[in-house]
Amino acid sequence: MKRPCHDSQAVSRAYEIPPARDSARQEGGLVMMTNLTRDEVKAAMLEAFEESAWARRVERSEYDISELKRDVAVLKQDVALLKQDVAVLKQDVAELKHDVAILKSDMAAMKKQMERMGVLMEEFNEKLTVALELLQHCVSMIPSVRKHDLQISGAKADLDITQTILTDHIQNKKIHVAPKRGRKKKSTTTEGEI
Repeated sequence: MKRPCHDSQAVSRAYEIPPARDSARQEGGLVMMTNLTRDEVKAAMLEAFEESAWARRVERSEYDISELKRDVAVLKQDVALLKQDVAVLKQDVAELKHDVAILKSDMAAMKKQMERMGVLMEEFNEKLTVALELLQHCVSMIPSVRKHDLQISGAKADLDITQTILTDHIQNKKIHVAPKRGRKKKSTTTEGEI
């Protein structure tokens, strides 16, 4: 049934007013205000209610959409921040790889140095062993050296004594020879020289 536009608008405006406790009284008031029947008023009220509910749903949906848009914007910002973090992490990983490569190179160099040190230590141990053997030999020769030193000292003392005795003997056994004719100089000779 087609209703006049002004009557439908009147019902909508009346529905926007807080309803009375007695719905029948409200319907009666609307019937008196309009040229509609009670059934038409009920239908108009139902339609107005549905339109209002739909409007509320649309409003709520629009609000939800705006909220979703804000959430999407926040998520986009979070994604952008995550991308930045990922880029920083990638850079950190690249730097760590570079550091690991340097450490590996240093470890290889240190390994070579340790191997070289091992060779040098072996050579040093060999030389030290030879030196210890020589030292032991020298230590074992100390008594013989001391013995030879004593023998040399004794021989030197004996030689000094012999030299002293010979000197004294030579001085005591000097022979005074008469000078020859035509010579005024005395000649002093020893028995050894005679």
